[in-house]
Amino acid sequence: MPLPESFFMLSKGKDFAPPRSPTPTPTPTRCVTSAKTKLVTFVAALVVVSLVYTPPYRFFQQDEHLNERQCRAPLPQFLDKQPPSSDHPALRQAARHLDGALTTHFIENDIDSIAVAVVTSEGSVYEGFWGALRANETDEDKRGVVDRQSIYRLASISKLFTALETFILRDRGVFNLDDSLDKLFPKLSHYGDDPITVRQLMSHMSGLGRDWPPGNAEGVWPESLEGTGPPWYNGLPFPSDEEFMEGIIEYPLVAPPYTFPSYSNTGYSLLGLANVAANKKDEGNNAPATHADLLHRDIFAPLGLNGSSFVSSDANKANAAVASLFSEETDLDFGDATNPAGGQMSSLSDLVKLMQTLIDPTRPERLLRPSTVREWMKPMYAWWDEYSEVGALWEIYKFKDSFGKTLRQYQKLGELIGHHTAFTINPASSFGVIILTTGPTMQTDPLNKLVFSHFQPAFDVVAKELTSRLLVGKWTSADGHCVVSIAIEAGSLYVSEYSINGTDVLRTIHPDGIPRPTALWYTGGNKFRLAVGAPDTGCLFQWATLDQYAYSKGFATNHMQLVGYTLKLPAIGVDLKRV
Repeated sequence: MPLPESFFMLSKGKDFAPPRSPTPTPTPTRCVTSAKTKLVTFVAALVVVSLVYTPPYRFFQQDEHLNERQCRAPLPQFLDKQPPSSDHPALRQAARHLDGALTTHFIENDIDSIAVAVVTSEGSVYEGFWGALRANETDEDKRGVVDRQSIYRLASISKLFTALETFILRDRGVFNLDDSLDKLFPKLSHYGDDPITVRQLMSHMSGLGRDWPPGNAEGVWPESLEGTGPPWYNGLPFPSDEEFMEGIIEYPLVAPPYTFPSYSNTGYSLLGLANVAANKKDEGNNAPATHADLLHRDIFAPLGLNGSSFVSSDANKANAAVASLFSEETDLDFGDATNPAGGQMSSLSDLVKLMQTLIDPTRPERLLRPSTVREWMKPMYAWWDEYSEVGALWEIYKFKDSFGKTLRQYQKLGELIGHHTAFTINPASSFGVIILTTGPTMQTDPLNKLVFSHFQPAFDVVAKELTSRLLVGKWTSADGHCVVSIAIEAGSLYVSEYSINGTDVLRTIHPDGIPRPTALWYTGGNKFRLAVGAPDTGCLFQWATLDQYAYSKGFATNHMQLVGYTLKLPAIGVDLKRV
């Protein structure tokens, strides 16, 4: 059950959080006298755990208790449904400082134009624009300025739309992500017992090379890098569908599937062709015949993406961003085989619309189910640097928020010669950043870090404020016999006090019998679970024991619910109000 809209009431100005409800005069409801008996199930369940994990979990010393907090959950994702207004003081301050920082960055670096948006589920809370629309023009009257409707080459952000289409088709039952590609393309059957699958293509773990057909290095290597890059840029023309498939058959894999990710434009081109082939197999000959047609039907039209396409035309040329270097890039036609990997064009306005649906996939215009978005926003491979990971498309980077917690940015960068782009979401904080630039230098990564360095602290402030208004404090039953105290420590929720009819629940649930603050994990909607930790285990002990406790009245005994202004303990049928 989602929290009621009135419960959030995130206001646009100074009165940021919902007011406390007046103290009610409830019908007397005693905290159940059988609570101690019911809580015996906590001990019984934990006996197994304590026997298995005797050293050090039963007898660790008091100074080790802090180690339990090394697994620090993010604050509840309340901001996806009720994001802050751009008028919030923390966001206003971030925007003011970022304006100056971006202006300096634009002046000091070789950049033709920048278009930036900071996005929540309700749209942009910040947008900024610098530079010329047509940087190749020397006549100032013809150069123009960029705005949210300016159309940029997306480069590899094209893959985001290709992966989105794959999930759309999967959710319709057109195919399974673990289907072998030889079902659609019999020529690929030569991979034998190690078939290439849809999921491998999405995560760059198919083993396919980066840019096939590859450029020719004969006679120039090692004196030159000539032939490097994707077709057209490597000296070869954009391939037809047939030429592309022949290239895949001709060359050996970089590594067997699922060895590790190896970035592959080839894989995403093949994914786009697979989407079209699978959809045509499902719908028949009247189905869209090209990647561009399929995306227009399933993504561009439903979301109203009027600035998204694959070729420059009379309809969009007036808004097309042109770089000073290699200006003809804007007019290229990448062709059907290459479009899924890098041929798309779009605007800041269109990308904001898409990002809104990924931040809050319950929006009415959403293209994917919430569960699919949660599936998509997960790592699939962790690199050896303990910093970067790979998802189904995403280049994932770990970073520290204002509280020192490790969070993840789900990012897709795009790089051509004159166009450089970034699309990044922090799902834990329910906001994202879009950056579109033209110019001779690649600046999207430092720009992305610059924007996040200003706005992540602001969203941390907003999240803490809202969570404090909703949850933090002392909650008691009408008779005063049940008490729960909730606090925020270092950006995570903890229950610091929990008693039922005189029984210290925090003593009961810990295997060593020592009461201490216990993590309160947000499990979605209005639901929470006590998560008992153990030293030097990271999050392992907490997720492994999250649902090990006995149930009463249909609910786990470590379960809590927030309904309006009431904290419910449904396993014992008790409601608490905040003091």
